[in-house]
Amino acid sequence: MMDDVDMKFWSTSLLLNLSMSAEILKEEIVKSGAVKVLIDLAVSDTDEPQIAIQAAKTLVMLGFSDSPFIVDLKSSSSSSCSVLVNGIEHSRNDLGINVVVFDPITLNVEETESFDTGHYPDASIKLTEYIHSLPLMSMVFIVVRGEANFFLTDDAKDALASVGVTGYEYNTGELWVLCGQKRYGLQSSRAIDFKRGYNNIDLKVNIPQGFFVNDQVKVLIMEPLLDILMSTTPESNISKVSEFMLLTIFARHDSHRIVMLEKEGFLEYMAKIIWNVASRSLDDLRSNTMLVAHCLGAMKTLAGLILSDTAPERFLHCGVLKEVSRLLFFINDALLNIKNERMEVKGSMINSELSYLTPSTLGVVEKAPFSSVCDSPATPVVEETFPDDRKCNYDDVEESFITSLTPLAVTILYHSCKILELADNSLYTSLSVNVLWCTLLTCKDEIRRAITIPIENIITCHASRRKAFIVHP
Repeated sequence: MMDDVDMKFWSTSLLLNLSMSAEILKEEIVKSGAVKVLIDLAVSDTDEPQIAIQAAKTLVMLGFSDSPFIVDLKSSSSSSCSVLVNGIEHSRNDLGINVVVFDPITLNVEETESFDTGHYPDASIKLTEYIHSLPLMSMVFIVVRGEANFFLTDDAKDALASVGVTGYEYNTGELWVLCGQKRYGLQSSRAIDFKRGYNNIDLKVNIPQGFFVNDQVKVLIMEPLLDILMSTTPESNISKVSEFMLLTIFARHDSHRIVMLEKEGFLEYMAKIIWNVASRSLDDLRSNTMLVAHCLGAMKTLAGLILSDTAPERFLHCGVLKEVSRLLFFINDALLNIKNERMEVKGSMINSELSYLTPSTLGVVEKAPFSSVCDSPATPVVEETFPDDRKCNYDDVEESFITSLTPLAVTILYHSCKILELADNSLYTSLSVNVLWCTLLTCKDEIRRAITIPIENIITCHASRRKAFIVHP
């Protein structure tokens, strides 16, 4: 029998596959209430990290659902009022204010109420208490039948403001309809649509179902996640790997990219994380591997954010592009030093091999080339060492910098070509071109095949704008 972890793993795997299959399956997943469960799994701490990853990927896929959610709102002076949710009537059609509460998690209407605030003063008190009792994130549809503003108190108006009715004077005899939402934090309300007038009011609201998923992810995951990430300093060794893992996944959806790009201080924070790596020595980074892991997570997130239309300009103004170029310069410098060290090692090996070919000195008896016979012969392997007999250890450097950070840095600069054009006369651009050329010369063959075309496109665009600029490989 499967334990709890296995059940969660296979359940999230199934939901992820279903969310990538068909639009109707996305709709059924949302209607089943699975979004709240997936949100809990995405931020949960389990022994199997793939559970959170698969839950987050499923939420991203559900956020792309464009199945229409249609609401028809109608208000009239006396005859009737109507709230049609996907073609089904939910309004009580009473005099005054008619409220329909919709749950964005299950996409179901939860309750309906009416308050005759045009004829009874006590109705305003009941309306105030009712709106304050609504759960946060609730969608609220309001239509008016007849007079509804005459006995509205200031407390009732404040309550209506919490669901999106802001800047309205509540003129006597005026009709109005609202599609609003109670919100978290400083943005305590949102009017998705609002309409008013003295004649019959008709309002049709068409909302993609992915909107509800993205909205919950923003409020319940993205905003708290960014606050937690930025609660520690960029140079801190406290692990942020799980936070960056989620940000990298959510950066695949434009709605979540906007949240990250508009978060105050976030891009500057990412730039400092990159600087913490680019400003250190390799030996220092080997003893602070968490900084490298954070830099890798930040670069993966930025590579996803750069696909947003507004990202390149924000990257330039917040210093991200400068730090990405600095990181490439650091990698190139490190690789050149490693190549020089390897040349020294090979040179010392050649000298030692040549010493065997040198004629022996008179009077000195040469030692036998073999001291004994080995029962289990094996192929000799030369182990590279520095001249002072220290072993050469390149694996960690090549794995962390060459195979991971270099392609990410080139991707970010490639998608920032238009912004590079704005900064064409700056020292930053010229240095970027030189750094990119050096990257082509120092990287390994498999990496070079992946980044050659983007780098050539960047340099070609730069050279075509400056005819006098000559690039030599």
